Amino acid sequence: YTVIDTVPNEHLGGIVNASRARIQIDCAADTRLQANQLGDAVRLALEKKHRGVQSGQFIHEISLVSGEQYSFLRPEVGSDERRFITTLDFFVTYRTTTS
Repeated sequence: YTVIDTVPNEHLGGIVNASRARIQIDCAADTRLQANQLGDAVRLALEKKHRGVQSGQFIHEISLVSGEQYSFLRPEVGSDERRFITTLDFFVTYRTTTS
């Protein structure tokens, strides 16, 4: 995955103890169908674990930002095999602490 950006949640009273990160997950496979199936599995796994502690961090919510995006990697020189990519973007709202 790649963290695209992180934004602290703020309101008139100051910073709230939550932030939101936008993450991108690229699912690569040998066929378009396999890449899409992997993307579906990732999306369903994240939607099921949208609230609670993950790797020591309290997650408030995980939501899909937009629909899937599709691309492919061109074959390397001397090869005719392409890799198909299904890209998913998510917002992850998580608890933060301020000092």
